[in-house]
Amino acid sequence: MSSSSTFDETLSRLKYLEKWREIAIRPRSNECHEDDKEFLEKEIDDLNHLSQRCLEVREEMNSDLPPHMLAFDEDLVVRKSAIVNAGDGLYYEP
Repeated sequence: MSSSSTFDETLSRLKYLEKWREIAIRPRSNECHEDDKEFLEKEIDDLNHLSQRCLEVREEMNSDLPPHMLAFDEDLVVRKSAIVNAGDGLYYEP
């Protein structure tokens, strides 16, 4: 399975979870991810648990993102800022 299809599937999961949490539209059992079916078994939605699951799925989705081809991470360095009392800054050094 490619990372983009995994990302798309996770995004779809996040969308129905957020809709469920925000406006109380429950997904049908066949639309629900196996890990989320426990929520369908309850008569009353647990918003705290749904919110936590949304965060977990968002983290999973972010871990499935492909690396950005134009990322400058290796060119960024931490140095003292020239601004008084500003602490460290992140600077681009090619």
